[in-house]
Order: sequence, then structure tokens, then C-alpha cells
Amino acid sequence: MKTDRSQVKQDFRLNINKSTGLLNCLVTGYDPFEDQPFNPSEELVNNMPDSFSLSKNNVRINLSGLVLPTCGEMAWPILEPVLDEMTTNKKPCLILMLGLAALRKNITLERFALNILDGERKDNYGHVYSGQIIEAGAPQAIKTNAPIEEALAYLRKKGLPADISNFCGTYVCNEIYFQVLRYFEKTRIKNCISFVHLPLPKAYGQVLAQKGTKKTIQLARGKKKQLEAMQLILINLLEFYAKTLI
Repeated sequence: MKTDRSQVKQDFRLNINKSTGLLNCLVTGYDPFEDQPFNPSEELVNNMPDSFSLSKNNVRINLSGLVLPTCGEMAWPILEPVLDEMTTNKKPCLILMLGLAALRKNITLERFALNILDGERKDNYGHVYSGQIIEAGAPQAIKTNAPIEEALAYLRKKGLPADISNFCGTYVCNEIYFQVLRYFEKTRIKNCISFVHLPLPKAYGQVLAQKGTKKTIQLARGKKKQLEAMQLILINLLEFYAKTLI
């Protein structure tokens, strides 16, 4: 998935498993925003492997990646046609959406997306919203259909620290999460959609160091190792979710 990071919208080509066509898998992230010098979600999308294997059944799932601008008005027009392409063949869709939550210390799986735009922060194109709804007539909140409680237990069993959050915020991450969940409410194509908020690597490295094992102490050293730890969690999460769709 390595791409030219000067381009926010990557050249998207759906990467379906040609041998089986089992499902369509997409991972999304965002470019840096506010005063953050980088966004770990962008780093991870650009460096995720092109595929992953499901253990025990020798099935390989291909991945596609897309980095979105931190602006709902710009991001959704980029993402919606990608979803249209994904759903053309009516195969199940696995979508893992990533974003940065700089004040958190742990990776968190988001349970709800809210039908609201609100907050004092400007997005990357200067937009500020105050209590506007995203879609008139849509539910006030949509709950992910991803089995995040089971996924959390799965990750923790593997010694990978993660949490569940009920509140995705009211910024761009929430807006696009809501749009994607709503899109699949309407299409009714089988899917598993999950949003994961990432801490800054340094904060996550401290969490890993506190676990105290030799492996996690090593992963806690340096941004590259911390990002590797995040990537490991996300690959395990993708593997778990894919099994629910196949």
C-alpha cells in the first residue's frame, strides 16, 4: 500500500481476491491535521501489507488503502465512489477506518457514530460546525455491526492492548464513520465496518512499556516500533473481522 504521500487521494483500485472473491477489504486513514506533524492513520495505511492470511484455513485476503483529507466535505466525495465500486459485485465488504485521537493512550474500537457535526476545531479546509446534522431523517446514532466486544477479547488474549469507546467525537472521523455506516444501511450488502482511533505512537509506546514483557518493551522503543505494534493489532483485528464475513 505504499503510495506517494504528497497525494491525499490515492489512485484507488479495488484489490479483490481473484481466486475466491471472498470479500472486498478497505482500510482508510487521514492526513495530518491541526498542529500534529503526522497522522499515524496515514502512516499505517501507507505501510499496511497488500494482503493477510486467515489462520488455519489458508485463505488470503487482499487489502486496498485510501488516505482521506481531514475535511468531511472533501473526504466523502472521495470515499463514496470507492464504496460504489466495492459494492458492484455484491460481495461482503470489510472496512477498517482509522483516525487519530491524540489525547488517548490506547487504541480504541468505536461503538457509535453520531448524526451531528459540532465542535470548535476547524478542519483542514477551515470549516467549523455547530450542531448541524449530517443527514436529515437519518438515525441520531448508528451502532457498528462489527463484533467489537469479541474483537477486544480476541486482541487482549493475544496480549495486544486495546479498549472500546462509545464516543467517536463530532469531528471528521465521526462524520465519515456515520456516512459509511449509513451507506451500508441503505445498500444492505453484508458488511463489517469498524472505526479505530489511534493514540500518538509515543503514548502507545508507554502503554506497551507498562506491560513489562520483553517483546512489548522492545516495541515501545521508537516511533517505528510503536507503529509496528499498532499495525500488528490492526492485522489481527482484520483477521478476526474477516472470519465473521466468510
